[in-house]
Amino acid sequence: MKNMNRKNINIHKNLIFLRKSNHMTLEQVADHINVSRQAVAKWESGGSIPDLLNCAALADLYDVSVDDLVYFDGGAEKVSIAPKGKHFLAPR
Repeated sequence: MKNMNRKNINIHKNLIFLRKSNHMTLEQVADHINVSRQAVAKWESGGSIPDLLNCAALADLYDVSVDDLVYFDGGAEKVSIAPKGKHFLAPR
């Protein structure tokens, strides 16, 4: 198999950003997707990564695509994660 270009996984940074920008606590996120607060904290710290079903639930909760949830790099893009189906143009 060819060495495919791999994207950097930025999910832990994106989870923190999305939770805070939605003014939610760890407990609120955990309750919405039916996991423990400790699981959400571990995902945000980078200690583990949510499974596919939890990624989908988190993407739905925050109204972003799973791809953006996992791979979006706010530092490189200089914009925040766009809502699902919307795209922001980067400032010049």
